[in-house]
Amino acid sequence: IDADDGEVRQLVNAKQDLIRLGDELRARSANSVRRRELFDDIRKTNGQLLTHCNRRPEQLRRQLERIRRQLDDEKIARNREYFFALPPRKKLEEFLLPIAGLSQDNPNAR
Repeated sequence: IDADDGEVRQLVNAKQDLIRLGDELRARSANSVRRRELFDDIRKTNGQLLTHCNRRPEQLRRQLERIRRQLDDEKIARNREYFFALPPRKKLEEFLLPIAGLSQDNPNAR
């Protein structure tokens, strides 16, 4: 459960208060009707918490998939074996024009 979720935090606090009250009632040997009502309130709170818990795995799966995609996208950038630098234009022309069958004097001729 995400502790930053305000609604969940309220439910957890409410459950803790109910449990404390139940402990006090049990210590005072309070009547069983009030303790039963308290038990039902705790179960109701548990049910509300469960709806949040059921959504959490899907939220975490989506977050994991997003992080995996980011890591894949950044893999080459983080790997120093794949350094790439573009040489100056003049050096590129000296290298590529002969391969393309063109001359430096007339780069448009074939």
